[in-house]
Amino acid sequence: MQGDHVSDAVESLGLLYEELGDYDKKFQQSAKWAAEGYGWPMYYVAECYENGKGVTENQDKAIEWYQKAYECHGEVAGHAAFRLGCIYDEQGNWETAFAWDRRGAEEGLDWCMRSLANRYRDGRGVSKDLKKAMEWYEKAYNLHGMIAGDAAYQLAGIYSDEENDEKKWEWTNKSANEGYDEAMIDIGLCYDGDDVSSEDQAKAMEWYQTAYAQHGTAVGDAALLIAMMYDRQEQAEKAFEWYSKGAEEGSEDAMYFLAQSYEYGAGVQANREKAIEWYQKVVDCHGDEEVEAEEHLQALLKEIEEG
Repeated sequence: MQGDHVSDAVESLGLLYEELGDYDKKFQQSAKWAAEGYGWPMYYVAECYENGKGVTENQDKAIEWYQKAYECHGEVAGHAAFRLGCIYDEQGNWETAFAWDRRGAEEGLDWCMRSLANRYRDGRGVSKDLKKAMEWYEKAYNLHGMIAGDAAYQLAGIYSDEENDEKKWEWTNKSANEGYDEAMIDIGLCYDGDDVSSEDQAKAMEWYQTAYAQHGTAVGDAALLIAMMYDRQEQAEKAFEWYSKGAEEGSEDAMYFLAQSYEYGAGVQANREKAIEWYQKVVDCHGDEEVEAEEHLQALLKEIEEG
């Protein structure tokens, strides 16, 4: 029991030094306790070697210490196995990466379960097997941890490919209920459109707003969709507000429409300099809107040149 308390204390100490950005202390103290046989300090030593923080980067040393942490079993084992899977994946050694994900999944870590499912789905490091992929996604979901929403969303994607709409939406809803923003957007899109009732429009807006509030990977897309709804409702100022939010979150389409707002004075006072600034950012993204943004940019620059 006393050993458990010491282990918890050194784990907390490592996290504290991480938060403070004192990586030298993190490495020194972790190395001290790792030598005493504690698992989480071994993990932190490996982490320092992997990222070159507090010590010179050394992937071989990172692997060595993650393996030692894994051999301690308990909670740290799954996390160590996950990092080993990531390292071997980056090295292109997919078979070994698969083996470590398998070990981590067997230790009960949902991140490894999700990664293992990805490998079965894609046939990376193992023969493609959708049945096993679905089995591991569901196991990851059933733990209701940080990646439950993503695991459910991947299941929805598989059912979508199989054209099983009932199962697709069942898992999309489960994903959304776990706080996964991409699933929320998919549900919102079901209610959105030009010819839908005001009640359905309200539902779409609610789902987009909820997705935006997660501030996850789809936050820019959520802001863009909210802005487009306001645009269709001819609420130019609200559309401008949300195009701005989407642009700040990195949505290329939101940047483009924000530039248009500044160019034509839609929802904001016309501002040629701001329009040029945002068109340039769109061009720099080198995405679908690049050509049109470049045309607007050159036209505005020509106007300035001609006075």
